[in-house]
Amino acid sequence: MNIACIQMDIAFGAPEKNKQTVGRYMEQMARDVDVVVLPELWTTGYDLTRLTDIADEDGEETKNVSFRACAHVRCTYRRRIGRQKSGR
Repeated sequence: MNIACIQMDIAFGAPEKNKQTVGRYMEQMARDVDVVVLPELWTTGYDLTRLTDIADEDGEETKNVSFRACAHVRCTYRRRIGRQKSGR
């Protein structure tokens, strides 16, 4: 099993920039990577004061990043994304 750990400069409170950065890393990865480990709270950039405003509703946008990654690697792993449930 080949595991890639992405260590990146997380943009504070900039979800779109962080998603673009992760996307670029995924595109550069070798196809023989089985699991990709991303930094904690990479989507929100640790901006906990605005979490309800910038969190990924139901994790949908983050899932899209993961599905796009499947074109480059076999699977991805996310841990502790800033996420809010719809209707809240």
